[in-house]
Amino acid sequence: RNYRNKCEIKYKDYDDKYPYKENLEKISLKKSFSPKKVELKIPNDDELSSILKSMGKISLKDELNCKGCGYESCREHAMAIYNDISEINMCSPYMRQKAENISNLIFEASPFLIGLVDKELLMIEFNNKAKDFFKITDNEYIGYPIFMYVDDTAFSDCLRKHENIYNNIVFVEDLNKTLSQDIFWLAEEEIFLWMAHDITEQIENKKRADKVKYDTINLAQTVINKQMTVAQEIARLLGETTAETKVILSRVKDLIRYENNDNLRDS
Repeated sequence: RNYRNKCEIKYKDYDDKYPYKENLEKISLKKSFSPKKVELKIPNDDELSSILKSMGKISLKDELNCKGCGYESCREHAMAIYNDISEINMCSPYMRQKAENISNLIFEASPFLIGLVDKELLMIEFNNKAKDFFKITDNEYIGYPIFMYVDDTAFSDCLRKHENIYNNIVFVEDLNKTLSQDIFWLAEEEIFLWMAHDITEQIENKKRADKVKYDTINLAQTVINKQMTVAQEIARLLGETTAETKVILSRVKDLIRYENNDNLRDS
């Protein structure tokens, strides 16, 4: 069309001399395309079921057909995986569930006491480690205020100052235990993440070590006091014996002087 328009403009006064329209009709403007369709391999029922199970789709109710992967259905996605033109991790529900499972595993397997607390300072969840520590056997604790388990002052400080709390020492009076706790405010979820570990044994060990040091210092002070007492007693005795010696010497001198005077008188 562009070429025809140019020709009409260029040769508009020379239609008789240059019959370009006739030549245009001889130019082939057609193009043929051969089909390049690739036939997909069709998995059998067992193969298809195996792929679906690998995405966490055990039953029909698990096949949400959300189209998040770009396919019309979970089964189409499974067929694409079978033909190596898609991947399992393109399934959004599967990846979300996998992430949640990993989070739950960390939540439960962690050696720390972990809890979730809402902005009203009410309990949402404890992990098993925390339940064991607080001797909780059921889920009746949910919805109860956190101060029933630990002092909530640090939680209020965390929310008021918009600063996370680290290595905060708190004493659990009911259990006679001491915890070191970290508190994080998750603004988007509007919940607190509470993590703590029991440092009671460390505190007791430190107290015992401090007592040994204190007793050692007291013992050293007692020994020093005794040594000072002994030194004073020795000084006293030395003083007394020196005085006695002086008296004796004085008497000897007097005796010698007396004898000398007697001898002078006799002569």
